[in-house]
Amino acid sequence: QLKPADLGLDRMPEPGQKLAQPIYDVSTKLEITDRYLTWEEAGRIAGLKEKELGDLKNLTGTVNKIITEEFSKEGLANEDGKIEAGLGYDRKLMLVDVIGTLDECRFSYQGMPVSKEIARIHYRKSAWFDAVEDAKKKDRQNWKSICKVAPEKLPPRLKTLIEQIYCACTNEITGINWFSGTPALKDILKEIKGLLPG
Repeated sequence: QLKPADLGLDRMPEPGQKLAQPIYDVSTKLEITDRYLTWEEAGRIAGLKEKELGDLKNLTGTVNKIITEEFSKEGLANEDGKIEAGLGYDRKLMLVDVIGTLDECRFSYQGMPVSKEIARIHYRKSAWFDAVEDAKKKDRQNWKSICKVAPEKLPPRLKTLIEQIYCACTNEITGINWFSGTPALKDILKEIKGLLPG
């Protein structure tokens, strides 16, 4: 539904194009699928005053800037992320969830995903993924009760490598060796790349 002009762009971006400025959007989280809203609609639903909505936009930009700068020091590109915010008793805006984790954000390293996207890539070539897609075509709201196929377990080595990504990122972003014996992130990703479907 969005047009490039709605995002301050003069043309449709090309796939993989890095935008000069980040785009901040808002969506619901308690519906069957996320529904994207205008900032005005989001402010209305949340009962935010105009200044509070402006403060939320500023907070979003500040968090994005911090995450982008910190992760880029380790060669990671901040591709996408989310924050959750709320109002305290005094209507003071605050973050109400973690920021900058591999579950909240999507990072990449030299084009390779560094997030839960790795598991998604693996499962896209599975019978479970096909069954989920078929169930969603039949009934988008109740697909979970329709789908009778369970996902198979991750291959043990891939599971270990995904766990190591979280440890390596923590070590490298903080500069503290919290998880001793964890290989370097670039080495883990190199091995993962060889395990994922083409």
